[in-house]
Amino acid sequence: MKKLELYWRDLNMGSIVETNWDMRSSGNISFKFDYLAELSENKHLADFIKFSIKDSILLDEGVQDDDLIFAQAEEEKNS
Repeated sequence: MKKLELYWRDLNMGSIVETNWDMRSSGNISFKFDYLAELSENKHLADFIKFSIKDSILLDEGVQDDDLIFAQAEEEKNS
């Protein structure tokens, strides 16, 4: 198993430990970057991480139109 450090610019966001399940490669991410902080200095990065986690959960649940779900949620938030 490989362990890789994850960086965005100079910020060490965490690491990923590669795991191999069946025929595909995947890994477990350990974040050092606090993307849940209320006042993140890297808000765009924190928002992207939160979006990616939600998207991954929807895909694992078999949701085909996950983009539509995000668009509807954004529309409700702005109305």
